[in-house]
Parts: sequence; C-alpha cells; structure tokens
Amino acid sequence: MDIETKNTDWSDSELAAAVDTYLKMLELEQNGQKFNKALENRLLRQGKLAERTEGSVEFRMLNISTVLERMGRKRINGYKSAPHVGSNVENSIRFGVWLIEGFWPLTNSPLQPMKKRSNDELPHFRSKRLKHPQRAF
Repeated sequence: MDIETKNTDWSDSELAAAVDTYLKMLELEQNGQKFNKALENRLLRQGKLAERTEGSVEFRMLNISTVLERMGRKRINGYKSAPHVGSNVENSIRFGVWLIEGFWPLTNSPLQPMKKRSNDELPHFRSKRLKHPQRAF
C-alpha cells in the first residue's frame, strides 16, 4: 500500500466504524469493564480501516474524544483530546454519534436540534448490528 492511500481523507464508513468502536469502548469503561485499545485498533485495521495505519486510527480516536467533549459528553480516559479537529471531520463524527444513539437531525446541519427516532425509523444497519468484535455501524 502506498503512502498516499494512508493520507487520504477518511470516508464516511471509515469514520462510522471508528465512532462505533469508540462508543463501544466508552460504554465498557463507564460500566467498569476492561477493554484493550490496541486490540480494538487492530480489529478495525483488519476490517473497515484496512487502509489505515495504527497511528492514524489512534489519532482519529483522539479526534472523537475532542468532539465528544465539545458536545458536553464524557470521553475515554485513555484518549485525550486532539489539539485540532477539522470542521468536516467534526461534523461527520457528531453525525455518527447521533446515528448510533438513535437520533436524527431535524436539518442537514449537525449543529441543529435532534429528535429521538422510534425503532421503526432506525436505519436498516441498526437492526442488523453485530456483537463484538465486528459490530456493524
């Protein structure tokens, strides 16, 4: 794999996979359960993030911490906030968090109000969500 592939912008599905894994680890941490960040990183790189390096996945997790803090949420203790997150990346991360939590934006802006979706409104992938280690977004 050439270096240029590793430096390209992340696709929505790549960001979604990272957000899903991050939120899973956060839930485990909040429930006092142990998890292995290195294993989760490796599993991501064996799946949807196969074109990414270990370091790029780690940095993306720091981005997710930053966005969660900006949303007034808790972050994983082992992932400090990144000093800078691009606005497009931040918007995609926010949207991914909201989708996983079952919210849907009332407008196309990730900064606008959200409404809770009913189970009937959840996207198809939510009903097919797999259990660890390969959860679908």
